[in-house]
Amino acid sequence: MGFAEGDVDKLYKDVFVPAFNKMYSIFTKYLKESGNGYLVGGSLTWIDLAVAQHSADLLEADGTVLDEFPEMKEHQKRIHDIPNIKKWIAERPVTSR
Repeated sequence: MGFAEGDVDKLYKDVFVPAFNKMYSIFTKYLKESGNGYLVGGSLTWIDLAVAQHSADLLEADGTVLDEFPEMKEHQKRIHDIPNIKKWIAERPVTSR
């Protein structure tokens, strides 16, 4: 996936929103099915870390992006509140995006 030329608002509406809604609906389904706060299995996995960070990045760009997915917003907060992860986030080097 790369950059597309054109109207940013139209691309957001026509490309990002449908893809985002599809993926976050799937994530929400797995989260609900697990019933334990993790996406897969009974403990923290790399997918929890990856999705939580992706969610945090999206929230940084648009604080309302997860409004339709409150379970995923809570998942992101729960993962980032794990003491060692919270400590790393507070101390990690700042990098450019």
